[in-house]
Amino acid sequence: MKLFMKTRLMLIPCILFILIILLISRFFKVLSVQKPDMIVIIGPNHRRIGQKELYTGYLDWKTPFGTMESDSETVGRIISDDIAGVSHKLLEEEHSVSALVPYIKYYMPDTRIVPLLVHGNLGLKKSIELGRKIERLAGDKNYVVVASVDFSHYLPAEEADRMDKITLAAIKKKDLYSISLMGNGNLDSPPAVISLLTAMDCTRSEDFTVLEHNNSGKMPGIRSDSTTSYFSIVFFEK
Repeated sequence: MKLFMKTRLMLIPCILFILIILLISRFFKVLSVQKPDMIVIIGPNHRRIGQKELYTGYLDWKTPFGTMESDSETVGRIISDDIAGVSHKLLEEEHSVSALVPYIKYYMPDTRIVPLLVHGNLGLKKSIELGRKIERLAGDKNYVVVASVDFSHYLPAEEADRMDKITLAAIKKKDLYSISLMGNGNLDSPPAVISLLTAMDCTRSEDFTVLEHNNSGKMPGIRSDSTTSYFSIVFFEK
């Protein structure tokens, strides 16, 4: 019985890990068709480390598929404009950014990266400003913006599905104010989503497709009373 329980505890995170790998892989495979010069990843600073509300870094990343180059030109502009602080250690430790880098290198080997970590208290006004600055700093580059966020947290699967419908409706309407008021029941980083939607609005990327929606509570053998949900959403220019 003890052996069974140990095996079961090991199996649960493995199943969820596979779900996340497949979801991320499918997303970046679709994204790779665009062959962007630059990809901006906006992720939450989960532990809210540091005094700055925004952090970036200009160093390249080592991955199993080779070196992922930073877009040092754009990162340099962000730093010189005093938009963000620099912390390579924080970027490396924060999975919202670092976990995606190998996928980007695999599917888009020639793309350069601009990593951004946002503090949870960035606020509506500053999040909108960030989205506009991203569009301006990107200039004429062929670029994409990715918000690396989790959606509903810690709720039973059925309640999580209900909250996901509310969140998706707000994203579809670009209801930035409602998104700014959302907590873990909806998503873990309203500033990241608001910045993304603002950047997409600047480029007139109004049409979107939900590639995938899933929930950890729907996986075999995983608790359904405290879940995390995931979306893969792609915006398109008109």
